Amino acid sequence: DAAKVKSCKADVLYNYGTKDNYIKSADVKAFGELVKSAGHKFIQHDFEAVHAFANPSNPHYDKAAAEEAGGYALAFLKQKLGVE
Repeated sequence: DAAKVKSCKADVLYNYGTKDNYIKSADVKAFGELVKSAGHKFIQHDFEAVHAFANPSNPHYDKAAAEEAGGYALAFLKQKLGVE
């Protein structure tokens, strides 16, 4: 929803499982364009993984991808919050 995205007041980090059967690549791209048009950065990292790949209760949990995505998330938050 473009109106909701326009009210966003922050940059967005998106860790995407490219084998996701629920969230389509075109939708992620459109969302990223909306975020950018609202004047924010859209940082996307793609993983060859399924939906919820970082959830350990998922039968298709991908530990390596989850750890990498978690690293991106932690670095992003540290940068935005100004902590080390």
